[in-house]
Amino acid sequence: MSTCPKVYALGILSAMLGEGTCKTLTVIYSEGEYENENSDEVEKPYYVFTDGKWKTIAVPNFQGVWNPENNCHYIVSVGFEGRKTLRSVSEKDPDKVSILFPRPGFKQEYVDTALSENHRLFEKYCIPERNFVYAHAADAISAWRQLSIKKIDKNLRENTYFLCCGTKPHAIGIGLRALNASYPFVCYNIPEEHKFNDTFPSGVFWKYVITDLAFI
Repeated sequence: MSTCPKVYALGILSAMLGEGTCKTLTVIYSEGEYENENSDEVEKPYYVFTDGKWKTIAVPNFQGVWNPENNCHYIVSVGFEGRKTLRSVSEKDPDKVSILFPRPGFKQEYVDTALSENHRLFEKYCIPERNFVYAHAADAISAWRQLSIKKIDKNLRENTYFLCCGTKPHAIGIGLRALNASYPFVCYNIPEEHKFNDTFPSGVFWKYVITDLAFI
């Protein structure tokens, strides 16, 4: 999963498990260490992975259930590119926003950066603490579990959208929650261009083994 955009991982997840193509899916992910593109040590670190505007699309087979009479609820996984995340959410003008936040992170520095870069989003939509879900940045299963426990999406009177702007493992956790709940949309932001960064393996690897217990 470390080598491809989130939309491919989500598409494979949906095709393999959502369509009943296989019983067990194994996903491998390596934690990365990123070079800080800001060379001024006085300034906060900031990591950029895309260039240009984002175009938000629904991931294939994650189109969800929509009712024109319902309010719109966006559940957003956040990461380093908070300015573009805010713009993407604002363009949709949701009635309600909740957050999947990567805490703990690979490093405390990454947690601090995510908080700093997304504070305008939190303030603009006055997001209360009860609408925050926390999971380790690399733990897809924990993200799935915490979303399921908190059930902030469990309201059929809302049109629920998951927006994947955070880590790749959090995107997998979102996909699993959406498969279970069946009604949320899962959305991905296609950038005008992916930006290449020097990224190095930290030496910590994760393996998620996902089994469909209903498989016949």
